[in-house]
Amino acid sequence: MLRLDQGTWDQIKANWIAGLIGINELGRQFGVAPKTIRELADRKVWPPRNKVLVAARALALGKPPISMKPLTGGIA
Repeated sequence: MLRLDQGTWDQIKANWIAGLIGINELGRQFGVAPKTIRELADRKVWPPRNKVLVAARALALGKPPISMKPLTGGIA
């Protein structure tokens, strides 16, 4: 089994939060199964991925965007 150091997981987490790279691509770049990344994110309660960027990337690839609820509360 592949063991990654904390620095590598920190890089994966930063990319996860940014949402600029898909989970499959993250897995390919770091040599980790996407399922492993998702499970760790759930177990460690990582913040959600940047859904605006994820939806924009999906649109750019010609895929239907994810369902997004409108923001409420306005700008403070």
